[in-house]
Amino acid sequence: MSSISQTGDNCQGIVFENAAANFFKSLVTFFRRKHTARSPRIYHGDHSYNSMPDTAFYNFVHMKHVTFVETGGCYVYIFEKPHYQGNYMIAGPKEVMPIGQCGSMIISLKRLPISSIQKHCKPPKGFWEVSGATYQYHCSMGYKYV
Repeated sequence: MSSISQTGDNCQGIVFENAAANFFKSLVTFFRRKHTARSPRIYHGDHSYNSMPDTAFYNFVHMKHVTFVETGGCYVYIFEKPHYQGNYMIAGPKEVMPIGQCGSMIISLKRLPISSIQKHCKPPKGFWEVSGATYQYHCSMGYKYV
C-alpha cells in the first residue's frame, strides 16, 4: 500500500468528525435563537402578499378591500380611514385578524403611540410610508404583470 492511500485512509475520520461538529454547532445555534420573526401577510380576498416590518400604508385606494391580516411576529395597527384616522384595531404577534374596514395600516416590531400617530397623520420616524398599490407594484413580482 502506498503512503498516499494510507494518509487518505487515516484522514477520513477527521473529515467526518469536523463535518459532524459543524453540523451540531449549526443545529445548536438554530435552536438557541430567541425568535424567528415571520413577516406579516395582507389578504385582499383571494389575493395576498407579504409585507415588511416598519412599513406604513397610508391608504389602499384603487385596490380590493383588505379582508384579513396575519401578523407574523409584528404588531399591526389597522385604521378605518386613510392617513391613520378613525377607529383602530391593534393585532399582536402571531394573530390572524379579520378586517371589515381598512383605510390605512402600520406594521411594526414594537408597540407605537397611537395618539401621536393620529395627531400628526404620520407614522414614527424610520418607517417606510407608501400606498398599498405602490407597495404591491414595487414589491410583488406577480402584481407587475397583472
